[in-house]
Amino acid sequence: MSSRIVCFLSLLCFIVSIYSYHVTSQRYEYSRLLNTAIPDEHIQRVALLRQLQSANLAETQMMAADLALLMAQKKDLLPSEQESLVCEAVSSLKRADVLEQGSGFTKSKLAYLLALLKDSPCAHAKISPTALIREALILAPHDHRVLIFSARVHDLVGDKANARKSIRRFLLTRAAPTPLDRAFVYHLMDEQGALEGILPASADIVSYWIKQLARDRSDILIRYQSSLVSLIESSLSDESQTPKSFEYESLFDLFLMPELTTVRPVLARSLKAYSERNENKIAAQFFLDASREVPAPILPAYIDYDSSPHKNALRNWAANRIVRLDVKKRTVGFFLLPGQPISAIYFYGSTGARRGQISESLRILTSENNQLWNNLQQDVETEETEIMGKHVVVVRFPQNSSRYWKVHYRGALSTESFYSPLKMFIQASGGANVH
Repeated sequence: MSSRIVCFLSLLCFIVSIYSYHVTSQRYEYSRLLNTAIPDEHIQRVALLRQLQSANLAETQMMAADLALLMAQKKDLLPSEQESLVCEAVSSLKRADVLEQGSGFTKSKLAYLLALLKDSPCAHAKISPTALIREALILAPHDHRVLIFSARVHDLVGDKANARKSIRRFLLTRAAPTPLDRAFVYHLMDEQGALEGILPASADIVSYWIKQLARDRSDILIRYQSSLVSLIESSLSDESQTPKSFEYESLFDLFLMPELTTVRPVLARSLKAYSERNENKIAAQFFLDASREVPAPILPAYIDYDSSPHKNALRNWAANRIVRLDVKKRTVGFFLLPGQPISAIYFYGSTGARRGQISESLRILTSENNQLWNNLQQDVETEETEIMGKHVVVVRFPQNSSRYWKVHYRGALSTESFYSPLKMFIQASGGANVH
């Protein structure tokens, strides 16, 4: 098999993955339009394709293009047959473009397919994808579908600057990205130094993508977390705009994310300023303290029923579930990296708990091996407060470098009113940050 065919087949898999969801969502429309069921047999799909192509309507030509790409997935087709179907998709898109007489979306879709098939023998591939995209952007400069195709086309032809410019405009539309859109944004972010110019300095947009990266690509988040937080700071400090409360609520969500532990003091400074503007002295003092502390990365764990807290080992490490602290004999704890002393443990949970109810029932234990545990003998102070819709429990003590920590609930009753997803439930920090 020639290298051109191999390259074509690899591109085909990617093309179909992008377009096939259109066919799936429109199967009912095809059936209604032709008054027939859509069978899976290839020969009947061919008949359907011909009917769609024969209709002199832009909509049916778009459907024909999607169906041709879906049919090209059939595994027992020869490479030449697959290539022929993809070329038919190009032809159908071109006819749709002529029939619509000025659809930016159709032009952008055609431009993307042509950019992918730049080495294909399809006769229609002689059209310039970048010229088509320029036309599409003139016709529909704010259409998020056109903007994402524009970014893809420019990326394929090697124009990285315009790819970043288009994706930035796409993000500013605040349209909900598909999984494939997110994957493409990650692809651009993966390029060294490419974060600059992709994400706009808008707190809500940056916050959204930080959360997406935490879920999908923590490696990118770790690499760029300082730059991402700086973008948020720039947005919130822009004197020409008045930051909205939901932007700070989103910022507080980031403050609770373990993936952003190292930049937590920076986030705390912005939250402190917000609290001061709203004359919330308690919150302002809380975030002032947080901005001065050294956050400690931890690995959280819990024990549902810790009947022997001095002997039972922590388990359920980094579990992805909601954990309630105020449950009889419940333990929530963590592993602390060696050499990172801490002096405070924080819990951030639901606001249903009565103030003072949690802190008066806590016992702190430490261990060096996760087997033998001792009560923390140092002076321990606890406090509870409400911060931005969260019930916060703070446990303070002199600096301590123990490797394993338990916070054990020894209350006689289970109220189950203080809870949160485990990874955002508990934090730890050390002494004052001299920076």
